[in-house]
Amino acid sequence: MSLHREFKVINETVLKIAINFIESNWKQLAADKTPMFLIATTAEEKRRAQQNKYYFGTVIRSIAKQAWINGRQYSAEAWHEQMARTYGQFKDVTLPDGEVVVKRLSTTEMSVKDFAKYTEQVMAYGATELGIRFPAPEYY
Repeated sequence: MSLHREFKVINETVLKIAINFIESNWKQLAADKTPMFLIATTAEEKRRAQQNKYYFGTVIRSIAKQAWINGRQYSAEAWHEQMARTYGQFKDVTLPDGEVVVKRLSTTEMSVKDFAKYTEQVMAYGATELGIRFPAPEYY
């Protein structure tokens, strides 16, 4: 049996629902030798300014300066948009008329972990597909 539930505790009602869920399930799961595993954490931290600086100042800039596609170079803005569409995060948005559209999330909405993964994917693409040589990151 696989179980996954998340509760964003923003008020007492949600807290009571979470506690009720735990109390209603932990004994049976333990008896089935699949005990419940609980993690309490705060919301993930948004990407850091240092990550953003490295991504735009080093990764995207390096791609824009070095990459040639069909005899043409593209701006850093164009490369960022291409990479965000390829490796970024998306969510469904329901419009007032009922249509559901897919919206690309801004990289500003990514967590530290997600933005690190995203940057790694962009760099891997740049290195393997475009032959980009990235300078080593500067650590502070």
